[in-house]
Amino acid sequence: MPTYHATIYPPRPMMPDQDRAEHQRARAAILDEDFDQVLDHWLRDYVQPEILDTWGQPDTANNPLVSYVSQLTTPGRYSRRPILHHASADASGLLAPGGALDAAGWSTKAQTYERKTIGLGDYLVGLDVLDGGLVLSLVDPCDVYLEADPRRPDRARALWHLRLRWDQVRGRYRWTFTIYDIGDDSGRPPSLRVVSATERDDEGGYRDLSDAYLDGGALVGELYPYRFEDGRAFLPWTHYRSADTGKLWHWSELRGLHRGTLHTCTYSTYTGRAALDATGSHVLTWNLQLPGADVRPASGQAYDEAAGFGGMGAPVESVPITPGAISACQVVEPGVQPGVSVVGPGINLAPLHAFTRGYIHDLMLNRGLGQASVEKVSANPASGAALHISDRQRREYQERVEPLFRAADLELITKAAAMLNRATGTRYPESGYSIVYHRPPRSPGEEKDARERDAWLVENGYRSRVDVYRARYPGLSTDDAVADLRRIRRDEALVASGEIDDDRDAALEELQAAAEALRSMPMEHEESTDALASVEAALAALGDTSSPPPPDDSNRPKAYTEEGPPESAPDLDPGAEQVAALALNGAQVTAAQGIVEATATGRLPRSSALAMLTAFFAMPEDQADAVLGPVGEGFKPEPQD
Repeated sequence: MPTYHATIYPPRPMMPDQDRAEHQRARAAILDEDFDQVLDHWLRDYVQPEILDTWGQPDTANNPLVSYVSQLTTPGRYSRRPILHHASADASGLLAPGGALDAAGWSTKAQTYERKTIGLGDYLVGLDVLDGGLVLSLVDPCDVYLEADPRRPDRARALWHLRLRWDQVRGRYRWTFTIYDIGDDSGRPPSLRVVSATERDDEGGYRDLSDAYLDGGALVGELYPYRFEDGRAFLPWTHYRSADTGKLWHWSELRGLHRGTLHTCTYSTYTGRAALDATGSHVLTWNLQLPGADVRPASGQAYDEAAGFGGMGAPVESVPITPGAISACQVVEPGVQPGVSVVGPGINLAPLHAFTRGYIHDLMLNRGLGQASVEKVSANPASGAALHISDRQRREYQERVEPLFRAADLELITKAAAMLNRATGTRYPESGYSIVYHRPPRSPGEEKDARERDAWLVENGYRSRVDVYRARYPGLSTDDAVADLRRIRRDEALVASGEIDDDRDAALEELQAAAEALRSMPMEHEESTDALASVEAALAALGDTSSPPPPDDSNRPKAYTEEGPPESAPDLDPGAEQVAALALNGAQVTAAQGIVEATATGRLPRSSALAMLTAFFAMPEDQADAVLGPVGEGFKPEPQD
């Protein structure tokens, strides 16, 4: 019968920068609300042991750090999936819903790393490709050591990841560092190694274990696997940060709130113990034998008359009191007056509770939250003003750190594309991505003010509609904004025309067939080119994006005749120009006839046909109306045999 033993992990080793790692590890425990051990160590440093022994279990319910971080990241920029964009259709397999990023759980993991980044100051996301799929690993900064690039001290040149690995020889787990190094210009090559975190070699360095955990041993130079298509090496990690201080780590961010949370738990623990003590009074008696008394030491352990207390002091007698009961006591020493003294609760709970709440209030106020937001946290008022200010401050904070998250997210997407390309042969673009986050909504008053301000800036020429659109959707390029605005204008024109979808689809099919037929014809005459341009313009007006844009006639050479090059046209008076503009060539007549026939058969509304004739052939509206005649107003063509 097999025997099973509990897995025993070796003690955690020291990090090269232990102070930073230890602090961020304690901070992570507070954020995860699993910090009983952290709080216990804190209390033993600040409270006398004999006093602490009477407090009981520490109270971790009041956690200002979690409250602060939760406010700033709720709903957060990832509560709704951000809009990812790339101009190339090749990126759809990576970016589209259900693509490689979604399969790796990016949008849901992003909610975690946003919260951890704000709370810890730093957070790491590792990238890997396993079984053809992207894998994202969330790693606390206490498990990572970074070496700064001397030229850019806020960027890492090498990353050490502390993790447990199984030792096949010894049959147990061991702590190791996986070291990723992208090298530098001094001749230091890129490399990937695995070393022991606890054992040293003969030269005093970490013992190299690459042969045991990497196929072929250490991957150095050209063997380093993480590269872009141009050959540049990169770290398969993305470093998220809550501030740009020019430093590599940001663990001092929220350090005061970290300590304030531990102080808050200290005060809450003492207040809770005081509340328990205040539920009853302490009674002292002398020269009285209590009936049925329990004899115990102050520690609460049962008293053994034979063994005594072993130096723990005199015994304490206690009697449980039942309301309404009468207890008869005997005098221990006759002739000596017995006595009873009641010592009431020595704690005034109201001031003590007020002090704890006031400390939390000031703590949050000092973290940059406005007065109304603090009142919302401490008193939870339902006033609209408090909620309005809180939303505004949360939005302002998210806008302030948004460039940091955008830069990191785009780095993650670019590295994911490169790693999938190298590992699976995909052809995802490795640059040119954009991302748009969903922001907390403005209040109605703020939204109204923003609309009026944008309208005034556009009206007076200080901003364009493209600028306003990009400001509302940060992350979009100018080309993307222009394309969106053009699409909106086409959609509005389509809605204004009153055309229903079925009629539009039928008209699109007919015009697409006409365009395809014209494209298959030899374009030897200008009439054929003009006809195709007219049909393609009609398709563009109906919102069809599958057809190429109509050709630009401004630079097209005029048709040559057998007699020689074209002569310049004589100047025409305005009346003659209008008549010439209304003259249709044969192909245009055919196209106009197709519009009339589509209207007569009910495939195109009369209003749309009228708009197409005036727009595509420069007809005045009365002439276009005359061309249509009774078509679309009840006239039906005779059926053909």
